[in-house]
Amino acid sequence: MFSQSVIIRLFCLSLSAIAANAGLAYYPQIPLFAASVKSPRVVAAVKSPPPPPAPIVQKPVSFNIEQHELVGVPEPYNFNSEHKDEYGNEQYRRESGDTQGVVRGSYGYTDANGLHRIVDYVADDDGFRATIRTNEPGLNERHPVSGAVQSPADVSLTAEDTPAQVREQIRQQKPRL
Repeated sequence: MFSQSVIIRLFCLSLSAIAANAGLAYYPQIPLFAASVKSPRVVAAVKSPPPPPAPIVQKPVSFNIEQHELVGVPEPYNFNSEHKDEYGNEQYRRESGDTQGVVRGSYGYTDANGLHRIVDYVADDDGFRATIRTNEPGLNERHPVSGAVQSPADVSLTAEDTPAQVREQIRQQKPRL
């Protein structure tokens, strides 16, 4: 077996290898001749911690929004889309644009009971304007006090007669508590 002095020297060498892998400087003072077993003096230099990171300074964000004008003449376009599902509900959308940049369109749906909502719109230099036509129940009833038909939004709304089969379904429903 090994003597205690050899074991101590091997231990010190292994510590220096571990310290070197960790980035530390390790300088053992190993006696060359060991007459008696003494614990070796160990001198180690520890790597100083890194300096703290610089503070993060947030600069105020500014936006530079510029008004850009269209270059050239708008390209005219036209598209149509229609869809009918297996329950009898229908949806559509139609839109066109002209060389003046005016967009006109319409979209809407009709359900299997005949209820419909149609939105016609125009977008031009005067902004976006929409007109809604519908025969949904509850939109053409008069106010109990004023007698006026109130528009639910700041749009032009034309309420048309609700289909007879829908009115009948509403009459047959039990009152909800």
